[in-house]
Amino acid sequence: MWTEYIPNFEKLRDIADLDITIQYTIIWVTVVMSACMASSIAEKKLRARAMHTILGAVVPVIYPAFMSVALPSKSKSADKTIKPVAEEKDDLPLDDLNEAYFKSIYLDDEGNHTGPYIIDMEGEIIQGNFIAEVHPEFISVEVTNNHGKTQRIRVPYTKITSCSEA
Repeated sequence: MWTEYIPNFEKLRDIADLDITIQYTIIWVTVVMSACMASSIAEKKLRARAMHTILGAVVPVIYPAFMSVALPSKSKSADKTIKPVAEEKDDLPLDDLNEAYFKSIYLDDEGNHTGPYIIDMEGEIIQGNFIAEVHPEFISVEVTNNHGKTQRIRVPYTKITSCSEA
């Protein structure tokens, strides 16, 4: 009586041809893996992923291999043109307040920090003792808080409207 609920695997084996199922599964996994690999390579080389994902699925294995060898990568610096650093330090245009500018001013010739600086962040004025570190997206400024303790704050380049030495 309870044996009628146990599936009969012999009938299942006769109904489904396992060799064809395994072959289709291998083909499907290969196509999906190829599309994912093409998308990953495109993202790594700073290209649009959608077109390369589709091409990776249409031409599996061959397209990702071709892409990894023959597709040149777009450089990030090609999109951004670095303008020469301005010599004057007061009221610089916003385009000049970038990593290159702050790397040129935050240390003197002997390697000591320069400062203090007055930084205007969209109307909020910060008086920093010195610029401690320069990163690709922000600067780290050492300031003295109301209690007399020093602390470091991150100031993103996108928020800086002016920077001048005090």
